[in-house]
Amino acid sequence: MQSCLNELSFIFTYIFNLSLKLHRVPTGWKTAEIIPVPKKPKVSTLNDLRPVALTPIAMKCFEKNIFKHISSCLSPLQDPCQFTYRAKRSVDDAILIFFNNIYKHIDIPKQYCSVLFVDFSSAFNTIQPHVFLPTLHDLKVNRNIIAWILDFLSEREQFVKLANVIQASPSLGQVKIRTHLESSTAFSDKSVSNTGAPQGCVLSPILFTIYTNDCR
Repeated sequence: MQSCLNELSFIFTYIFNLSLKLHRVPTGWKTAEIIPVPKKPKVSTLNDLRPVALTPIAMKCFEKNIFKHISSCLSPLQDPCQFTYRAKRSVDDAILIFFNNIYKHIDIPKQYCSVLFVDFSSAFNTIQPHVFLPTLHDLKVNRNIIAWILDFLSEREQFVKLANVIQASPSLGQVKIRTHLESSTAFSDKSVSNTGAPQGCVLSPILFTIYTNDCR
């Protein structure tokens, strides 16, 4: 694509602007190919796989433009203790502040510390557009972009691509697939999703951050 920048820039600019104007995302651009990536060396259940969504490169470029706009609206109001999905912050920073707060507290005589850890299961899949959109409005995000994000999260077609299906374990469950024998690759039938944001998309992390921004 980079070798044809001059030829393609006008075309994609026109498509991007039209998409924003109509508040519609081309169906082919938000159709995701789900690749199951193992979380551990030995896979025994479906929960041992992380579903990473592959979408067209053009869509990722468009998402980056939307990401910049949303980031500029979110930054002044973001929780200062939010470390993930933020530039120049990491898990190490969170751990250092966490232990520093504990040590300062237990230095006080006869004090103790209780800690609660909460883990979101399939976190990105929990996003519900009708709950999420008012938050975007409160952040003063452009209305056209809010409407575009609603379409981005709605009626998303997706299918699973599974390589080396001959070696796949039957314990992973029964999935209706069509198989290309020459490549031993299987594709599930397409399904439509109206909740969640796919892992692997540029916008998914920041959308989840906004979705949980009130949990402080």
